[in-house]
This record gives sequence, C-alpha cells and structure tokens, in this order.
Amino acid sequence: MTQFQVRKHLDSHPGKEFQLLTLLVAACVVMYDDHAHDDEMLMLGELCESWGVNNQVIFNSLADDPVETLATVLEVAKRAVTLDGQRIMLEMAVMAAMADDKLVYGELLLLHVIADVFTISSAELKDIYFKITSNPLPERGDPSDPAYYTSREQKQ
Repeated sequence: MTQFQVRKHLDSHPGKEFQLLTLLVAACVVMYDDHAHDDEMLMLGELCESWGVNNQVIFNSLADDPVETLATVLEVAKRAVTLDGQRIMLEMAVMAAMADDKLVYGELLLLHVIADVFTISSAELKDIYFKITSNPLPERGDPSDPAYYTSREQKQ
C-alpha cells in the first residue's frame, strides 16, 4: 500500500483517521506470517464495526505486502498521531499479535519495529505487553545463533 492509497483511505473516513491507521497497523501484524487466524480476523472485524470503519478497506489491505504497508502506515502515523495515540496503536498491535494466543517471532519483531518508529522505549513496550497479556515480553534473541534455540528449548 502506497502513501497515496493510505491518504485516499483516510480521506474516505473523515474523523476516523486514527481508527483507520490503528486497524491497518493491527492488520499488518496479523498478516505478517502470511496466515490470519480466525480469531485474529474476528478481532479485526469487531474493531472495524465498533469504530465505524469500512472493514473492506482493512481486509483489502491484507492482500498487500504487510511489511510495505506497515512501513507506509507507520510513516503516516508518526506524523499524524500524538504520542498517546501511538502508544494506543502499539497496544492494539500487541492485541492483534496475541488474538490467537501465541506470539510468533515475526510478530515480536514487528512489535519492536513499531515501538522503535514511535520512539517508545523497550521498557515501555515490555510494560504494554505485560499489561495486555500478564506475561513478560519474550526476548528477541538472534535466530542465527544456535544458542538461541538451546535457550528456548531449556525454557520449554
């Protein structure tokens, strides 16, 4: 999704810009692993309905490259959304990632990227994640390091 497309969608939802951007961020997190779980899609649909956003805009955006779309949406949101709004967007991204009750490594990385773009500290991301899930945020680690897998196996 290009900036032009994002702006076009924002223009078609006057007064709902924040909600639309938040839903697009959540949709990108949901689609990052190329599979949207039914619970994740249900969450997005319910949010669209409750926020009065046309769900076709969100669901159509899922066909686009989620990384490219996320980069574009974050660029727009960084300029258009307050810091408090950006924190809420990150909270919604955490909820989207956890809608299927599991956090895959790619979703973890996206949460860190979103926090970095919005200049939200790692400590605050950990607090947000804990507030939503009641679990500590997993460490990112380095999957190219064999010790990463050894450590994960020991924890399991």
